[in-house]
Amino acid sequence: PVEERSERSVSFRSGVASMESVPYNREQSKLFEHFSKSRADNEKICVEWSDLHYSILTKDAAKSSFFAPVYKNKTILRSMHGKVTSGELLAIMGPTGCGKTSLLNVLAARVSNAGSKAAELTGKILVNGKPRDDETFRRISAYVLQDDRMYAHLTVHETLMYSAHFYLPNTVTDAEKEELVTNVISELGLNKTRDTIIGDEKVRGVSGGERKRANIGVQLISDPAVLFLDEPTSGLDSFQAQAVMESMKAIAQHGRMVITVIHQPRSSIFEMFDQLLLLSEGRTIYLGPASNAAAYFTSQHLPPPNYYNPADFYLDMLSPDNRSKEQELETGTRIYKLSQAWRQSCGVSVIEGDNEGENGVFAHDSPLRQASITAAAEVDMTEYTSIKPSDQKMDIYRFVRIVRLLYWRSLTGQLRLPQALIARTIVSIAFGGIIGGMYSDLSNDQRSIDQLNGFLFVIVINQGFNTVTAVLATFPREKLIVNRERAN
Repeated sequence: PVEERSERSVSFRSGVASMESVPYNREQSKLFEHFSKSRADNEKICVEWSDLHYSILTKDAAKSSFFAPVYKNKTILRSMHGKVTSGELLAIMGPTGCGKTSLLNVLAARVSNAGSKAAELTGKILVNGKPRDDETFRRISAYVLQDDRMYAHLTVHETLMYSAHFYLPNTVTDAEKEELVTNVISELGLNKTRDTIIGDEKVRGVSGGERKRANIGVQLISDPAVLFLDEPTSGLDSFQAQAVMESMKAIAQHGRMVITVIHQPRSSIFEMFDQLLLLSEGRTIYLGPASNAAAYFTSQHLPPPNYYNPADFYLDMLSPDNRSKEQELETGTRIYKLSQAWRQSCGVSVIEGDNEGENGVFAHDSPLRQASITAAAEVDMTEYTSIKPSDQKMDIYRFVRIVRLLYWRSLTGQLRLPQALIARTIVSIAFGGIIGGMYSDLSNDQRSIDQLNGFLFVIVINQGFNTVTAVLATFPREKLIVNRERAN
């Protein structure tokens, strides 16, 4: 069913997605052709994680006071094990607050293991059998945030073009960047809104679904080997969500690793998943082929009903019910038994924290260990990226080019807000007229010189406050965007 569904084409007319039941030859897609040829075919990646524990310090409201705060340790992830390889689409599912986004951040190297007092991360993350270097891994991966915050005054085309200038190396010509951006816009169904501004809460722009696809396109520009997405279908209708996931499936089919957190996917989207990771209360309930999940739950005496969305069924089984003590006990017991059953099926000790030695995940007879060995043997056990730290040094030419791009991006925003520009001009002219009138009759005596000092003081203070006020108004709004650009 997955192969049949992946052959359908996605087209967009008048800004609205529509699915056609005609063959969709992805080999003819310029965007995915670029993705498939940009890296060597044998440059595959296998990411494996074992015994991951992640905890944070939170304030204990019951025991804390204003003068004496009390903190408690909250465990987010408990003894996580798993792996994913290039060419696979891994979906992370589970109820709200189960640790899905935290796991995604850990795998994307967005959680530091520096021994912080506020958070603690332990365990191993291997890339092609070697310890992961966080800085290098971030260079070959991209992270699509759930928040679709972008510069409201830029059009879709300008947003992607600036991303191309920032992310792509100097060896890529402007013509090649333009061609890539055009292909991304076409594949994501944004042709009708190519020259429409992104917009925000105050300025009307593209729709929510179009903004979501533009946000994904920003990360696709850099041609990442690994793509992380945090709920890319949230806020979209079922069909727009289908179109977005069709694109993500195609990216995975062309050799990329796609890991996404997704909430309540429709059945047709669920069939696209190669691998499925089910979480509940920070524990792994299932990790394996999505098509085998039903058989696994049946073996645990929880068979999915016929003609029922499997994703809805799994979430029902994994969600704790706190409406009453009896229901909370019943659902909590079921979740705990499922997590222990999965650990036993993988050869992991059922005792929390006992994950090493002969009974641990690295036991020679562990199915998970054997699967990891097989996956590692299929991948090139050399450097998992051709990007070297020396290649990423910013020379003076690139520095000047980025400063110029930032200047023009900021200037574009100013010019597209004529009301604010006119208001500043009027205020400056009025202020100049008032100050000029007050000090127009200055002479060359000592008293006039003292007044001139006051005049210069007023001018300097006014300019300083104008600059600070503009920064205070802009900084909070653009901080999230800048952090995203720096992280990627």
